Amino acid sequence: MARKLKTKGLAYWTKKLDTVFSQYVRLKNADKNGMVKCYTCGALRHYKCLDAGHYHDRKWMGIRWNVDNVRPQCYYCNKFRQGRGPDFRKNLIMEIGEERVEELFYLRLFEWTPDELETQYHHYFNEVKRLKKEKELR
Repeated sequence: MARKLKTKGLAYWTKKLDTVFSQYVRLKNADKNGMVKCYTCGALRHYKCLDAGHYHDRKWMGIRWNVDNVRPQCYYCNKFRQGRGPDFRKNLIMEIGEERVEELFYLRLFEWTPDELETQYHHYFNEVKRLKKEKELR
């Protein structure tokens, strides 16, 4: 009797993708020394010392890994100031425009399959490798 291979599920790929996507968001915004400004207060920190802050909460799986929804934030703004939503929104509108910010609201309910998350994971894993090499960071 043939055994069915067990595939990795949503929880597994969610955790893996969270880690690599957070690195990607912070590295993408880092300078050649690895320094990044907090999106909401402007504090300058090394990319390893920042969070990946979400405009719409990460509970909305459809946009949890949407590059329009996530920016580097210092721990203080992200955790203690609940992401500083009004400042985050103002900065997003200036950066990507109100239409794209509003579009995030409608994308929140998208549902991912484990295969889609795995594909996203590999994409961002490769992007992190590329950015580290390009910026000569560890």
